[in-house]
Amino acid sequence: MRYMLVIQWPADSFGDIEDLINIEDMLIARLPQECDVDGHDMGATQANIFVRTSDVDATFAALEAVFRETAEWREMKIAYRDAAGSNYTALHPKTLQQFVVS
Repeated sequence: MRYMLVIQWPADSFGDIEDLINIEDMLIARLPQECDVDGHDMGATQANIFVRTSDVDATFAALEAVFRETAEWREMKIAYRDAAGSNYTALHPKTLQQFVVS
């Protein structure tokens, strides 16, 4: 797959890692089969779920359909990069200028 899309929240958005894993499992079930939910990580400041995709626009639309009316949507950041690259392009929120995975 050509792109790595990252969904990111502040780490304190979750009670524990199990909450993040539950969201990851839900995405595995609800995202199109063309997406590969490729894991998660949780550090002191951020929690991330990684999704490999060949179609960023379709994947973003699917994520928006899943999360649009939830608290998670308001807190999340979404960006993508070329699978072999390191520079992220921000998708959500529209005002997002910088995206870092640490």
